[in-house]
Amino acid sequence: NPVTFTLTGLDAGSAVSIVRDSDGVELYWGTAVGGQVQYSYNYVSDTTVFVQILDLNMEVQILEGVVLGNSNQSVPVTQAADTVYLP
Repeated sequence: NPVTFTLTGLDAGSAVSIVRDSDGVELYWGTAVGGQVQYSYNYVSDTTVFVQILDLNMEVQILEGVVLGNSNQSVPVTQAADTVYLP
């Protein structure tokens, strides 16, 4: 059965990358729609990843040590405005 990892509370247009810790392979790259990103996968074993959240107007966020397991997960994210970025 497919399992879904969801990030919520994202700024529209935020880019999200999910990268496997063990070998650096990018498992997902996408853009937030409706304030969220969903990554569906077929569970084989627990996989530790890090999640990068990128947006021109927001500070870069990296969530480390995230474990993709055998049940659905929803992770709320609070993005902070990048006060240094000058458009």
